[in-house]
Amino acid sequence: MALLNHTREHPADGWRFLVRETGTWIRADIHDEIVTAVIDHRLYKNIPGSTDREEVSLEIQRQICLGAPPGQCHAERGETYIPFKDMARTLSLMKIAAFSETLMEWLKSGLNMVPKEESERRANICRGCPFNRPAPNCVCTPFYKMIDALIPVDRKLGGLYVCGLCGCAISAKSLAPLSVVHQGNPENLRLPEWCWQKQPTQPVQP
Repeated sequence: MALLNHTREHPADGWRFLVRETGTWIRADIHDEIVTAVIDHRLYKNIPGSTDREEVSLEIQRQICLGAPPGQCHAERGETYIPFKDMARTLSLMKIAAFSETLMEWLKSGLNMVPKEESERRANICRGCPFNRPAPNCVCTPFYKMIDALIPVDRKLGGLYVCGLCGCAISAKSLAPLSVVHQGNPENLRLPEWCWQKQPTQPVQP
């Protein structure tokens, strides 16, 4: 775990926090505003989570520091801090297409997908992950349209964008067998513990 060096300075990606229970991104201009917004959201939606300002501040900082650029955060006492490399800041349409090439070929081939229950389980995990978000400047829109056209209507999953860690289109990746997923992942890809790619999967549909 890590905390920001300075809460009075604007983080590289701005003050933002993903409420995993609702999949809602909360954004603000300053630290105190986002703390208040997160507490208000939890109270309004009646969802679990602390409403203590100090505890909420720590939650926000820890989430931001998961993928913060070097120099913005420091390890908490007794912890080792190695931030994840969040590629979402620099992704281009060309990069997204390259990272998703294996998934595209798999979709075009018409191979079997994992069962709906499994794809929805994966999607729910991704919806609650701070690394699932649109690429900068919506450069991924044309590619999303290509992906969407290849996915059967009854297998489309909402709320999924680009993974900032692997650079892939999550809407397609959530449907693919784990063997295809691993084949398309970059070497030495580091993933958080909650990521479904590190968990067992079910067999594909017959």
